[in-house]
Amino acid sequence: MQNVDSGVPKKVRFVGKCWNLGKDKDMSRPLITEQEYRRFENIIFKVWRVYRFGETDLTDKEIKHINEVLKKFSTEHHREYKIIIRHHLKHVYYTTIAREQGVSEGYIRKLAKKGAYYFLQLYDNSKEK
Repeated sequence: MQNVDSGVPKKVRFVGKCWNLGKDKDMSRPLITEQEYRRFENIIFKVWRVYRFGETDLTDKEIKHINEVLKKFSTEHHREYKIIIRHHLKHVYYTTIAREQGVSEGYIRKLAKKGAYYFLQLYDNSKEK
């Protein structure tokens, strides 16, 4: 019987049915529900319309709030911020981002979902103040 770990670097081992790449242990579990993700997409869509066409359904107060959230999001979760901005506002495919970073597309999608969760946390927490 051949050893499963032969020829595989120490940080990468076969665990159960998947490869453990030494990433976050919680990466397999989504942090955000489908309804929350949809709410995130609605907010980003409004931002995209302003970015792309200059059209706005947002008030000045909402625009200021979103700008503050995006600045804070950029400093606290920079990698997720870059993925979300490039994918949702500049329409760069997850596959392209993954190829540039040398990781799988699934990993980029999970980072984007985590980023959506962090964005909504910042959005909701700063809105309460």
